[in-house]
Amino acid sequence: YGGTQDDATVYGPAKEWNADAPDPWKYLWIDPWNGGDGCVSQVDPVDSQIVFYSAQHGAAVRLDKSGDTATEIMPSLPKGSKDTLRFNYITPYFISPHDHATLYHGGNFIFKSTAHGDDWKVISPDLSRSSIPAKRSVAAGALVESRIIKGLLYAGMDKGACWVTNNDGRYWWEISNGLANAYIRSICPSRFREDRVYLAMTGINQDDLHAYLYRSDDMGAHWTNISAGLPDEPVNVVLEDPVQEDIIYAGGLRGVYVSMDRGGTWNLLGKDMPQAAVADMEVHEPTMDLVVATHGRGMYRLNLRPLHETREPVWNAGVDHLMALGDVRGPRQNTTGGGVDKRSVEKLPVDFWLAEKGEVVLAVMDVSGQEVWQQRVKGEKGFNTFRWDLVTKRQESDLPYFTAYETYLKPGSYTMTLKVDEEVVHVLSRPFKVVPSGKVE
Repeated sequence: YGGTQDDATVYGPAKEWNADAPDPWKYLWIDPWNGGDGCVSQVDPVDSQIVFYSAQHGAAVRLDKSGDTATEIMPSLPKGSKDTLRFNYITPYFISPHDHATLYHGGNFIFKSTAHGDDWKVISPDLSRSSIPAKRSVAAGALVESRIIKGLLYAGMDKGACWVTNNDGRYWWEISNGLANAYIRSICPSRFREDRVYLAMTGINQDDLHAYLYRSDDMGAHWTNISAGLPDEPVNVVLEDPVQEDIIYAGGLRGVYVSMDRGGTWNLLGKDMPQAAVADMEVHEPTMDLVVATHGRGMYRLNLRPLHETREPVWNAGVDHLMALGDVRGPRQNTTGGGVDKRSVEKLPVDFWLAEKGEVVLAVMDVSGQEVWQQRVKGEKGFNTFRWDLVTKRQESDLPYFTAYETYLKPGSYTMTLKVDEEVVHVLSRPFKVVPSGKVE
């Protein structure tokens, strides 16, 4: 699920885009005339038929897909209040990681609901009123709750004011010292230490195009700038790896970056990522896929398990490695004609690490040890990925009704091998399975 500019919120399968197949993505409309600006999307982790999505300036909707009913749940101040409620164009709100019925929503006041948005109560003072004049803001730009401490909330405002509460809003204190006067776009509390938190901010609204990325190890009392090594351009989102404490990710103006040492050094993550502004990132933990949403170039995903392997005690960067392979689903067979349904073809990512640049040979063996496929690949020093479409043979034919132009690997158990040097016996291997997909009418 993700919001789009002027074109509503969209949702679709996390499968590789196939321009030759029908578009599987669908829309969740907010504005009945032109779709509206899709902003934050949240899916109930207990009931996936319940989806929360929003438009600009705090408008929020709860959709029950099973009954096709939508309920507007935008919060407001209590009747009789003399305060003024303000929201930023993209208003942060989220489902609590500790209770699927609890929502938080952030303007210049922070709201909480314990009934899926049907009831709201104010749980903060006006957080736009920073003690630092230059940081007095309009409303929140980021709002988040710790995954390990219930009620530990951080709120970041649009001029650099940051606030924290460790008692679910009963008391807030400001933690803005050491932060730039810029729009706080992303806050990520650590799931490994309750006092560690990461923060990304952008000054792009004031034509300040520098990078601002921070880490605090004492709940915001002191901030350390960790942007050194990144391109000096806006950072929109920061994310901590869910299983490796030292790995963090940053989404910037032109791509995704990774640090293996909590922000000490940085590297570009994936050279084939388009140079588009990264709007948001999330890790789908069951598959360990990093999902990246861009402003203008769609969504992307990258499996993080190869990165995780580099943190294992036996890892040695000075030798070659073939990373563990996941299972892959084989293509469906059309019942008419026996050909493969090209819409169902999935690629198998083959990740390997080379100590030195050079050509390698990838090969697949069946259970009897017979080689069924081989491919020469040019490898670079460091990480490499070869994405294989499971085609073991290609042929041309002018025969009528001929459909078997490609032969695909059949379902079963196999071994992928990586031969680094043909003169010296140096073969790495990993098992994998092709899972049957079944037939389709």
